[in-house]
Amino acid sequence: MILVLRFIGVMNAAIWFGSAVFVLLTAPSFFSEAVQSTPLGKFWPGVMVQFIFARFFHLQCMCGAIAVIHQLAEWVYLGRMLQKWLLGLLGAIILFGLVDGLIIAPKCRSLNLIRYGLTDKYAPGRYTSEERLRASESFAGWHRVSVIGSMTAMLGLAVVFWKVVHSGDGARFISAKKFRR
Repeated sequence: MILVLRFIGVMNAAIWFGSAVFVLLTAPSFFSEAVQSTPLGKFWPGVMVQFIFARFFHLQCMCGAIAVIHQLAEWVYLGRMLQKWLLGLLGAIILFGLVDGLIIAPKCRSLNLIRYGLTDKYAPGRYTSEERLRASESFAGWHRVSVIGSMTAMLGLAVVFWKVVHSGDGARFISAKKFRR
C-alpha cells in the first residue's frame, strides 16, 4: 500500500507540474508569426488557446484534489505529520487555479471578443472603436495577471513535485529518539 500511495503522489505531481510547464511554454507558439500569417489570422489562435486553458483548468482541479487527498492519506495511513506549509502551498495553487479558471479566463474571453468586435457566437458585434480599445487595454492587464499568477503557480508546483518525490519516510508521530537510551 505504501508503494501504491507513493506512486499515486509522484504521478499526480508529475502530471500536474508537467502539464503546467507544457501549457505555459507552448501557448505562446499560437501567437507566433508563422501561425498568425495563416488564414486563421490573429483572433482564432487565441480562441484555440482558450480551449486548451479550459481543459487545463479541469486537469488542475483534478490534480489539486488528488494532491490534497494524497496528503491526507499519508497522514492517516502512514502516520506522517501534515505539513502546514505544504498544505498552504497546495491551497494557494488550487485557489489561484480556481480564480484563474472561473474569473480571469472568462473575463479575458469576453474582452478578447470585444476587442475583435465579435459576439459570443463569433458573429460581428456592434462595438465602437473606443469600446474595442478599452477592451484591448483591459485584456492586456488581465492577461498579465494570469501569466504572472500561472508562472508563480508553476514555481509552487515545482516545490510540490520536489517534496512529493523526496518525501522519504519523514518524521512520524513518535520520534526515533524515544527508543534510544
